[in-house]
Amino acid sequence: MIAHIIPIKRVQKHITFFDYLVPEALTQDIRIGQLVSIPLRNTVIFGIVFSLSKKPEKQEYEVKEIAAIIHSIPLVSRQYLHIIRILSAWYGLAMGTFLLLALLPMQKRKLQSITLKNIPPYKKKEKPFGKLLDHFSYENKKEHGEKLQKLCKKQTLILVPKKSLMPEVFASLTKEQQKYTAFWHSDLTKKEQFSTWLKIRNGEVDNIIGTRSAILLPFFSLKHIVIDYEYDEQHKHWDQTPRFYTKDIALLIQQIYNTPITYSGYSVSLAEFARGTIPQKTKETPTIIDMRSQRSNHNYSVFSTTVEEAITTTEDDVFLFLNRRGYATSYGCRDCGFTFSCTSCNLPFIYHEKSNTLQCHYCKTSASIVFTCPKCASSVVKLKGAGTELVETQVRNSLPEKHNHAIVRIDADVNDTTYTDEKKPRILIGTEKALPFIRWNKTQHIVFIHIDQQLVIPEFSAQTHMWHMIQDVLYRKKPTSSFYIQTMNPEHILFQSLADPIRFYTHENTLRKRFNYPPHTYITRYFYGHQNAQKAKDEAEKVYHILNQTLTKAQKDIILERPYDMHPKYYRGKYWFCIIARMNNTTWKNDLIWLNRYIPRLWRIDPHPISLLSP
Repeated sequence: MIAHIIPIKRVQKHITFFDYLVPEALTQDIRIGQLVSIPLRNTVIFGIVFSLSKKPEKQEYEVKEIAAIIHSIPLVSRQYLHIIRILSAWYGLAMGTFLLLALLPMQKRKLQSITLKNIPPYKKKEKPFGKLLDHFSYENKKEHGEKLQKLCKKQTLILVPKKSLMPEVFASLTKEQQKYTAFWHSDLTKKEQFSTWLKIRNGEVDNIIGTRSAILLPFFSLKHIVIDYEYDEQHKHWDQTPRFYTKDIALLIQQIYNTPITYSGYSVSLAEFARGTIPQKTKETPTIIDMRSQRSNHNYSVFSTTVEEAITTTEDDVFLFLNRRGYATSYGCRDCGFTFSCTSCNLPFIYHEKSNTLQCHYCKTSASIVFTCPKCASSVVKLKGAGTELVETQVRNSLPEKHNHAIVRIDADVNDTTYTDEKKPRILIGTEKALPFIRWNKTQHIVFIHIDQQLVIPEFSAQTHMWHMIQDVLYRKKPTSSFYIQTMNPEHILFQSLADPIRFYTHENTLRKRFNYPPHTYITRYFYGHQNAQKAKDEAEKVYHILNQTLTKAQKDIILERPYDMHPKYYRGKYWFCIIARMNNTTWKNDLIWLNRYIPRLWRIDPHPISLLSP
């Protein structure tokens, strides 16, 4: 008998499994889903039995024997392996690599002593009386808790986009439900991962609150999946391979088990709006401050007079949001307009006051300050655009000499956030990284310093991302707190729609439909990087032409876009080019698997991307 074994290790994506001979003594005991040990080259590793077949009469190559069956009871089910195989095809990753991410830590000694409960026989559940796909909105934490408690009657997976939201969801459950709740996130220790994974696998917990990787856990009695804060793009694993999306995997699990899915949140994703969910009206809206009038009155500060007064008179916390770190976002010549840029990626250098250097945040390169323009030899240079360092400086300059506030800046340049627990009132300045550190019950003023740049980023999701961020503040702030948004463009559709959400959603949905963006099509991006720009471009053009010819021949309903430079085009030592594939929403699952077969090994595969530009 031959056992087809998935090696639990990182291997090249074309490797599905290895063939091993089942020793005569083990033929009665071998079963699909078992954890086994197998020889591989000069070592012994763990693997999972994927399938079994008869030994051929003539073996064309030497087949090694399985070393041992670790447990007679299968570690995972056939259906779970079926899901892993589909995910492997979707995301262009070997099944063994996926199992390495999805299984408990492979600790040799501990694995020998674990207890596994029998896997109940697979029987696809009948469709429940309710909807297989539902949505609920909530306006406050009380309503959030009431609805979650009703859903968590039997084993329920609650997915959240960020670890910082897990305590909030846990607090929403009843005391009894909390007793049988487990947490799953990337910061668990190996010991915690091991014990928690086993409890979930053996059905010893009723509720699992987890970040996106929790969707890969093995469930044998899962009754419900709740994707909370469903509008948040952090439900997408976007920054490293595999770039999976929890909603897509949840729908795959539903297809196999008929498991109901509920999306929930105080804001609504555009996909849910297109599906018929109506966004709730906001009870209050932010105060929009027109910065053009400030400039006409000769106020060139980053703060309007209203905001400066609020900062200098309050005795409570203040949060100042600006998604640009550094002191100034560019450094250039006032006479000829020359801008000092990174020689690798051509993006403008960011000026950092503390180090008095120009820095590229993408290439991690830096340059010394130059006071003479290299283009026109003028000695008149100027700083443009505000960063978090400049905001911090202006806050310090605005406050009286004796004040009670701690001034705290949190962005990618500040890694130590332990001091943010000070009891004294504070003025928190930061990028999106600072959001989890806001003390909402103590914060009196929230100010978005300048978000106009984020609204003109050439990404299809830029506007909705900012919309949800504003809704997040409105949901979390105290009723008595002030929320200011400073802008040079108060006529923007987003600001004009804050009191009428349907207007914004309808406008955005119309644009997405017109230009064939999600949720009206399924997008996958394929991107490639090389140290040489011309070689990267040539490879992208070659693959594009091969894919185009293949699609034409197969008459597939897939639309390809010509290769384009990513932004930044030079990132982590390589030049990047991308090809976009648009697929039909009803056939993408099969189309994606089909198209991925023709993608070369060194290319990266990103289904359902949240960015079309960033490598």
